[in-house]
Amino acid sequence: MLSRLKEEGEFHYVEEGDGPVLILLHGLFGALSNFETAFSTLQSSTGW
Repeated sequence: MLSRLKEEGEFHYVEEGDGPVLILLHGLFGALSNFETAFSTLQSSTGW
């Protein structure tokens, strides 16, 4: 997954797929890895 990681200033994000934008924000002490299950589910159910 880290190959998709992009950085812009202090922000780190993943840009993937087509269609409407979906923004997932983690809370304090969270990490991008908290969303691995959501990424897998989106990929399998939407072809993302």
